[in-house]
Amino acid sequence: MDCSVRAKVESSDDLHLQITKTSVVKPLRPTHRFNFYLSPSDTFFLNFNYVRSVLFYPALRLANADYLQEEGRSCCDIQTLKDGLAKVLVDFYPVAGRFRHENDGSGDKCSNIVIDCNDAGVEFREAFADYDFFELQEEKFPIHDLYSGLTAPTPFNPFEEAFLSIQVTTFRDGCGIAIGATASHAVFDGSSYSYFLRSWGQCCRGLGVSLPPFHVRTVLDPKCWLDTSKLGQDLAPRPRAAMEIPNVKRPSTKGHCRVLHFDSAVVQQLKRKAIQESGNPSISSYQAVLASIWKRLVEAYEMPPEQMVCLYLKADLRQRLRPALTPAYFGNALDVVNVQATVSNLREESVGVVAARIRKAIDVLNDEEYIRGRLAKPGLKFMEFMQLLGELMSGRIYMFFINHGPKSALFEVDLGFGRPLAVRPSTLHNDRAIDVYPGQEMGSMDVCMRFTSTKALQAFLSIPSPSIVI
Repeated sequence: MDCSVRAKVESSDDLHLQITKTSVVKPLRPTHRFNFYLSPSDTFFLNFNYVRSVLFYPALRLANADYLQEEGRSCCDIQTLKDGLAKVLVDFYPVAGRFRHENDGSGDKCSNIVIDCNDAGVEFREAFADYDFFELQEEKFPIHDLYSGLTAPTPFNPFEEAFLSIQVTTFRDGCGIAIGATASHAVFDGSSYSYFLRSWGQCCRGLGVSLPPFHVRTVLDPKCWLDTSKLGQDLAPRPRAAMEIPNVKRPSTKGHCRVLHFDSAVVQQLKRKAIQESGNPSISSYQAVLASIWKRLVEAYEMPPEQMVCLYLKADLRQRLRPALTPAYFGNALDVVNVQATVSNLREESVGVVAARIRKAIDVLNDEEYIRGRLAKPGLKFMEFMQLLGELMSGRIYMFFINHGPKSALFEVDLGFGRPLAVRPSTLHNDRAIDVYPGQEMGSMDVCMRFTSTKALQAFLSIPSPSIVI
């Protein structure tokens, strides 16, 4: 169901972008009305920035949408995208809800945070960019100021806004389209984000959801581990005190953005080198690339040798738990990993040894007892984050926040016009945020970075390295 709430034009002279219409898309039919439990893994991300990515597609082709031809529509029809969204929300009904506080009966103002599955719907924005898509494509989609307008911003108050906003932007030359998705991190992790968008694409192509989502988030609640009869009780969530997490939204800073493209040959070259140097055959391509980037960054920023530096990563727990979570699990199944080293360590160690550092930190999450212990202490992750934040503010530690990853399935999001040409962040907040996406070529990676300092950028580019397209 598409409920148009307003039609307006918002424009930016600097970005050549107009929001021409904003509406609300609700599930095609009424769904389950109840209060939906959020796990501690979800509530940890409640006040974090929303997940925001932009997918760029070529001009839509009828040849890719036989179903739409049968219906007498063009696959570039906005209504097709809205209809597909209404259909997918029937299966993913929590996405159409809203956060609310549920009183735990104690009289304490700090109540449980749940999703009110009320079919309130998601936001759908239509936009026009007075810019040539072909120019972006020719330049291989560099980070551009325009991108910040291709998704809705993170809501100021997550309790009043939709969990998801979809923006469809057309360009003046008609050569392509941008699909921007802004999603609450308390509802979606990276896997759930791409899972939902892929399912939306299936509905747009008339296929229906191939893998219905598993909505029982109590599987990550330690209270259920000894009493499996409680596993399905999302209909009656148990009281849980809400963690007071500070707002960690960071304002964007001016600077120079770059997309570092590692083609598949370079990725494999780095991986072989890292394995050879470390003697650890378990090192992944991703860890080898991160190690290479980490070493280059500390050199470019000319940090003092004793400075402590940290990589802050998120790791998926779906296949680490025993039994493993189903791929259909919809929600946050993440833990955080912080890898620490001094600048002196990173300068002296080879790429392989640094990659082994990263691998060792992540391998801790292969210990199921360790994972279960952390899940049993929902406040632990918050306390660790606050400690790191304090060290960051004091200058004792310098942190790089790694977002997304090469296993993201966003290149599988087919809304009826094939695979994306590129996936990019809508915003890079500062020089501490690094977004990693798979490249269009199988096995390649795109690393998106911002350099506040021109000097740091020039230093980074001048460091000898394998053939990386920048």
